[in-house]
Amino acid sequence: MASESGKEKAYLKFAREQALGKITDWQDLIMEAEEKRAGGIEKVMPNGLIAFDNDMEKFKHWLNSSIPALNNQKPIDLLITENGVNLLNNELLRIEHSVY
Repeated sequence: MASESGKEKAYLKFAREQALGKITDWQDLIMEAEEKRAGGIEKVMPNGLIAFDNDMEKFKHWLNSSIPALNNQKPIDLLITENGVNLLNNELLRIEHSVY
């Protein structure tokens, strides 16, 4: 029975280390996503400001709103991939040219 207790302690220690490792992994993933989002915003901001007549508040509102043309996704959530950035730039061009 004493060996079971040792196994349990070893398992708990292992589980705790794994959990801490996963938290670090998640933090790394979150930081990476935020860095990609920042890079994405740089790529869509020029078209966004043009589409919304240089009104940053309107552009920020659009970024944080569910957009039907984007399957009710928020543009800000699409900024982390190159495909998402391209999709947003295309949508902003449609807004600029009043093509819905």
